[in-house]
Amino acid sequence: MRYYGGQIAIRWQPMNELSITPRIMYQKTEQDGVPYAYNYAENLTQREVFNIATGGTDKWYLASLTINYTAPWGNFVSSTAYFDRNTFETEDDTDFVTYAFSPPSPLPSPITRKLDLRRFAQEVRFVSTFHGPFQLLAGGFYSDSTRPRDYEWTSTGLGAAIGAPNDNVLSFVDSRTAKEKALFGDVSYDILKNLKATVGVRWFEDDATFTQYTNGIFYGSVGSTYNAPSTSESGFTPKYLLEWRATPDVLVYGSAAKGFREGGNNIALPPGPAPIGCDTDLNNLGLTAAQVVNFKSDSLWNYEAGVKSSFADHRFTLNGAGFWIEWDKIQQLVSLPLCGYGITANAGHARSQGVELEFNGRLTPELTLGAAFGYTDARITEKGATPQPVGSPVYQVPKVNYAANLEYARPVTAEWSGFARASYAYVGSSYSGNNYPPLEYRPSYNIVDLRLGGRRSRLELTAFVKNLTNKHANLGDAILIGAEVPGMPRFVINQPRTVGLEGRYLFK
Repeated sequence: MRYYGGQIAIRWQPMNELSITPRIMYQKTEQDGVPYAYNYAENLTQREVFNIATGGTDKWYLASLTINYTAPWGNFVSSTAYFDRNTFETEDDTDFVTYAFSPPSPLPSPITRKLDLRRFAQEVRFVSTFHGPFQLLAGGFYSDSTRPRDYEWTSTGLGAAIGAPNDNVLSFVDSRTAKEKALFGDVSYDILKNLKATVGVRWFEDDATFTQYTNGIFYGSVGSTYNAPSTSESGFTPKYLLEWRATPDVLVYGSAAKGFREGGNNIALPPGPAPIGCDTDLNNLGLTAAQVVNFKSDSLWNYEAGVKSSFADHRFTLNGAGFWIEWDKIQQLVSLPLCGYGITANAGHARSQGVELEFNGRLTPELTLGAAFGYTDARITEKGATPQPVGSPVYQVPKVNYAANLEYARPVTAEWSGFARASYAYVGSSYSGNNYPPLEYRPSYNIVDLRLGGRRSRLELTAFVKNLTNKHANLGDAILIGAEVPGMPRFVINQPRTVGLEGRYLFK
């Protein structure tokens, strides 16, 4: 994999109160192959019958303009941005064509996907600096985006092998446009010198349209256009926060906030029985194709209480929090194992509860330690349109995570200082919705990284080893372009052991 990119920004300050910053960022990624493993993360054997070049390119740029104006009673900010992303990917789906159509011998069957996402966003906000106990934040947001996609799946010789009119396995073109408008505001008030209350609310309105065109053998080699009914959602998401400064170094807080995630559309699934069509899978779930054309927005209430503290003359910080989340119509990826496709569906209601702890400290002038721990118990409490029964875990949410890092740094010469750093991360086991049923178990994993280097003024030179033990970890379900053969789930795996040198220079 190769990365290219850069950014440039210019800050213009025509007066002390006003600054204008235009910025442009660009990145291009070239990927040879895909970071997938079959069945389990340690299996690095690939099953490709033909030497089809997989991977692709991903390039994007972000142009923005930020304007800051500071008045005696507050700060005004305007942020304008335009984002453009183009991707082109190729995947080898020869195995699935062989499974679904049983040609006399395997046929090369690449599938490609082109995506072009364009989005314009504008936000304005005001943050007050009033004298007295009352403060205000207010603003507005607007976004306009479009996302066309083009899937092309061919299998040379398949038409002749099965009596189809051509070798077009699937053609799928869709386009989604979305507009979002929002107004938001927070009001905070110092009830006492060390007690502050904040109440906020955000009003939103989202409008979207979706159209798709399908053709190919999976769809009976008959072209079809579907214009989904436009969708529109609006509502309010409030938040409440109470902060108590118990001492100058200890802050205790409690909060309650509502959030949401907009709904969307699934692709048109091939009709008919398995393995070519998805009707059998849908029937097994008690669903119809019409019911999974789209999925609804999900929303949650997050209740949290915690403490943020520092001690020993600010050498150490210790933060902790407990949370309780009620999640309604939770969106989950669901695999359709017999036809090889997947959909997003609303899994009903879920509850997530847990704790988080974080410590950072300078044990000696040369030695620093950081550590973090998280525990989450996330379970379905009300069944929805997914296979998850009540009491089952939310997909891909591990119960336990913890991490630590230790760094030793000291001067080596009059100009250079050296450092050594070790990092460790543990991610607990979880469950995947990939190829359900049966429910796939994702084992826990741990990663160790090492860094050794030196710093001089604005220059830093480092030698590093990432993934020291060469652990092969199952990071999550592969979001495939095409379809998946039953019993052969694919997972995204992490980067293998990597040794390298790195140089950084800070320009002032």
